[in-house]
Amino acid sequence: MSERKKQIMEETVNIVVTHGHAGLTMRAVARASGIKLGALQYHYPTRIDLICALSDWISEQTVTNFQAYSQQEHTDERSLHALVDFLIEDPLEQELNINTLYEQLWSMALTEPVIQELLNDLYDLYLGYIEQQLVKLGVEKPRPDALVIMSMLEGLPIFIGRGRRWNKYAQSSVDVIHEFLEARYSKNEARNITSID
Repeated sequence: MSERKKQIMEETVNIVVTHGHAGLTMRAVARASGIKLGALQYHYPTRIDLICALSDWISEQTVTNFQAYSQQEHTDERSLHALVDFLIEDPLEQELNINTLYEQLWSMALTEPVIQELLNDLYDLYLGYIEQQLVKLGVEKPRPDALVIMSMLEGLPIFIGRGRRWNKYAQSSVDVIHEFLEARYSKNEARNITSID
C-alpha cells in the first residue's frame, strides 16, 4: 500500500473513532487527509469503495498482529494466559484505537454488509487462536469454551476500558479472568473438560 493510501486509511479510522461512522464522508476524509475530494475519489471513487478498503486494511493489520504473536513461544501451560494478555493489551489499541473502533464497526455492520463480514472474519480468527490453545490443554470440544472466553474479553473495553466508568477495576477484572482460566484449565483438570456446561 502506498504512503498516500496508508495516510487515507489512518485518517478514515480516526474519523470513525472520533466522529462515529455517521461522520465518515468522502469530504471529511479528503479534508482530514489534506487532499482534494477529486484526489480521494481517484483512489476510492465512492464511499462504499472507501469502506471496502478500510475493511481490507483493518483485516490486514489484525492478521499481521496475530502472525507476530504466533512467532512468540510460550509453554503450553501458560499459552492460554499469554494469548488472553495479548488480546487484552492488543498492540492495535495504540495504533488504531481498536476498542473504540470496534464499537463503531458494530454500528456500521448494521447497514454495511462488508463490515459485518469483516467482523465475522476477525472473530473467526480470534476464535481459532483461542481454540488452538484449548486443544493444547486437552479440551475435546473447544468451541463453546472459546466463545465464552472471547465474550469475556470483548466485553472488557465496554465496561472497564480507558475512559470508562469502571476503569479503576480494569486490572482486578483481568486478574479474575486469569483466575477463571487457572481454575478451569490447570494442567491436571483440563484433560477431562469437553466443554463449558
